[in-house]
Amino acid sequence: MTWSKAYGGYDPRRASWIKQTFMRAVYKVSGVVRMSFSTTMLLSVACSVSVPLLAWKGGPWAAVAVLMLALGQFADAMSGARAVRSGYITRLQRFYQALVERFAELCWLLAFLALGAGPTAVVLCAFVLWAHEYLLAKVGRAVARHGGSTVGDRPLRVRFVVIALLLGALMSPIGADLAAAVVTTVVLCWLALGLIGLGQLFAIIRRVLT
Repeated sequence: MTWSKAYGGYDPRRASWIKQTFMRAVYKVSGVVRMSFSTTMLLSVACSVSVPLLAWKGGPWAAVAVLMLALGQFADAMSGARAVRSGYITRLQRFYQALVERFAELCWLLAFLALGAGPTAVVLCAFVLWAHEYLLAKVGRAVARHGGSTVGDRPLRVRFVVIALLLGALMSPIGADLAAAVVTTVVLCWLALGLIGLGQLFAIIRRVLT
């Protein structure tokens, strides 16, 4: 499968129907809107930067940040779709895409802080997130070929950020303290599932490499 060849063994047929539908839509759009890899990456970075800036403004702007996050994810996926259409992706392109994705996650963490989340919880989330990605970077191809997904994977992180932004937008008119408490709760849920995901990833790596 072309997508599997371009992304080191990852098979989208094992993804949820929601993700498969999203990927098909992106693939179709990539055939109409012909954007270069660098353009899609720059668009993704710009959208990522706007997320914490909009969250910092508070109120309904946090809901607008959700739209920018979605646009950034679409741009990121577009780069993958272009690679699939060309039949391959270079190691340098793969590196840049991973770098852009980690930058986006840093922006999401800053958005949590902008919404009033506890700094300690956010820092712990960052540690778990990057530990997860470090392990995947080391043995990602082997894990992907064996369908190794965990509750700490990137799709779940995106959902948590969307939930936090929407709840922050809804709660801020009631009170800043309430909004901060709700967002902190979302961050703690992310942290808990991230730790579970790390445990799952270790189990998958042990099964694959032994």
